[in-house]
Amino acid sequence: MAPLEPGDVLIIGSGPAGLTAALTLVRQGHTAILFDSGRYRNVDVKHMHMIPTWDHRNPTEFREKVRIEIQNHYASVRIEDVEVTDARKSNDSLFEVTDGNSRVWKGKKVILATGPANIYPDIPGYADFWASECSYHCLYCERYEERGTARSGVLAVQTASMIPMAIHLAENTANLSSSLHLRSEELST
Repeated sequence: MAPLEPGDVLIIGSGPAGLTAALTLVRQGHTAILFDSGRYRNVDVKHMHMIPTWDHRNPTEFREKVRIEIQNHYASVRIEDVEVTDARKSNDSLFEVTDGNSRVWKGKKVILATGPANIYPDIPGYADFWASECSYHCLYCERYEERGTARSGVLAVQTASMIPMAIHLAENTANLSSSLHLRSEELST
């Protein structure tokens, strides 16, 4: 299939950052194509935080409402529900993005707004424990509702085992519970 005419901006990712980028760009007279892979870090979260007017509300509902709002008001945004498999700068100074259906899209700029992904330490059972029993991927987003608990823990491995990061995590966690346990195989500088 032949590539589309170049858009002003290709936005890879449709969480809050990608949706905000699309809205901001079209309000400045630009065209945008927003790619939504359908995969989100907060897929199991029932409520999100730190988004004004949307605190304690469902993130899936947030994405749906913002998409509807954009589509109802701005014809210069196109939303494609497909994963991007490749992005590169082409010889004609444009960017080419290939989607999961092998369709090529061209744009003058690219915004990577894919958001973070959890990378679990190589500890047997950790990923299952994380999802069911444990952890808060963000102290700011998740931990406030559990403040005042008797104990909390920080597992300082990988990048969190760097002493400044381990101290930072421990101090922030200690603000929200009366007892803190810091565990690490080794702390590094």
